[in-house]
Formats: sequence, structure tokens, C-alpha cells
Amino acid sequence: MKRLLDTLPELLRDPEFAEAYRDASEEFALAREIIRARADAGLSQQELARKMATTQSAVARLESGRHLPSMTTLKKLAEATGTHLSSALPRILYTNFAGNAEALSRNTCAKASGKAGFTGK
Repeated sequence: MKRLLDTLPELLRDPEFAEAYRDASEEFALAREIIRARADAGLSQQELARKMATTQSAVARLESGRHLPSMTTLKKLAEATGTHLSSALPRILYTNFAGNAEALSRNTCAKASGKAGFTGK
């Protein structure tokens, strides 16, 4: 069975798919950060769900990138994984709004985020 990453270059040749993929890049970047925070905390989806007072399927949806989480959910995630929410968002925004990145200096982003991703408390 082929993985999406194996077929992605071929799929991106389709202009309609490529546009939809670009439009969803912020959601995918946030999903990667959520997965990274959970993995760095050494938690399974079930364990994270328990700490967040939700279900494993809700965590799976959160990690899928198909739905944007609320700030309340992101705060619960940060607390459950022992991380800081404020450090991940500037990096995600900087990475995914590359067209506007010239307007932001790397220094400003670095000062705002401290480090890339959700960081430990």
C-alpha cells in the first residue's frame, strides 16, 4: 500500500489538488505540532485524551489536520503535554505564510516564539 507522501509529488501535478493542498497547509502544520507535542510527552492518543478529558477519536481528529481546534482545546493540549502553546503558533504562521514572510523578520518571529513548536514548561 502506498503512503500519501510517496504519491504526493504526483498528486501535486494536478493544479486543483495543488491549490487545495496549499490552502490546507496551515492546518497540516498545526496537526504536525500537535502530534509532536504528544510524542515528545510520551503519550498515546488514548493517554492524551484522558488528560484532556476527551476521547481518543477526538485526539485523532485533532491530529488529522481536517478540523481547526479551538483555543480552549489547544490550551488543554498544552497543559496535558506540559508544553506552551504560545511558542508553536508564531513558527507555524511564519512557515505557512511564506508569501508574507518578508513583512516579518526572522528576529521578530524568534523573539515571539522562543523556540520552534510547543515547548516544555
